[in-house]
Amino acid sequence: MPRLLFSKKLLTLFFLILFATSCSSNKEAIPGGIIEPAKMSEILTDMQIVESALMHIQQSGMNADKYKKTLYNLIFEKHKIKRESFEKSFKYYTKNNIQLLDKIYADVITSLSQKQSLIRTQ
Repeated sequence: MPRLLFSKKLLTLFFLILFATSCSSNKEAIPGGIIEPAKMSEILTDMQIVESALMHIQQSGMNADKYKKTLYNLIFEKHKIKRESFEKSFKYYTKNNIQLLDKIYADVITSLSQKQSLIRTQ
């Protein structure tokens, strides 16, 4: 009887380990110098807001190109990154990990929706 109890515990432990390893991500780690997905989502959210503002500026008859570089530089400053780092990271996600980029953009959409709801309730 004690041996049977030991076997059940061992079998349970085996299945727990098997389950845990099967649920772990098989994706490769993000290389150094690449912006992490959560931060990338924040940056892209800000960029979408800037693009919307630029479109509004252009629709009002003003030259949006005049403000574009400055606004993007403010985003890079806010997130303490360089333009080159953003471009390298964006290129990495588009070429090497499109599934993760899809998730990043899903987070961007969620964030923008939350911000829009907050504005509407004020």
